[in-house]
Amino acid sequence: MSKGDMVFENALLFMRDALIVHEFNDAIKAGDSGCVVVILKHLAYTYHECGQTKYAQDVLFLIHNLTKVWPAELNLVLKNWLVNSTGKDNTWVPVDLVQEHLNYWIKVIYKVHSSNASWEWLVMIAPCIEILRKLAR
Repeated sequence: MSKGDMVFENALLFMRDALIVHEFNDAIKAGDSGCVVVILKHLAYTYHECGQTKYAQDVLFLIHNLTKVWPAELNLVLKNWLVNSTGKDNTWVPVDLVQEHLNYWIKVIYKVHSSNASWEWLVMIAPCIEILRKLAR
């Protein structure tokens, strides 16, 4: 009985997973929420098989809520979890990434975490971040 080629098998598995991640990235860039949901279903299975059961559970909860709990007429999540602030093709990004960038600019660049950390300063500076970034450029 011959043994399998582990290097070849692992290379195939890596290429499969890389293609799935690449397709996921392309779906996000294109703003295709339907494709994102399909890939999330596959990722839930992948997470479970890799022993990452918490990630699998979270993705399954999201899929369950999208398909069974939340009304399909509203589609609030599907319509609002990707943002295209430029209006150009293939420039969509997840809304949580936009929030992380905003947090970065507020905390690190405009020093809201130091003595300027009052709520009044945060309320004043947060809506102006994008304009201040453009001015800095």
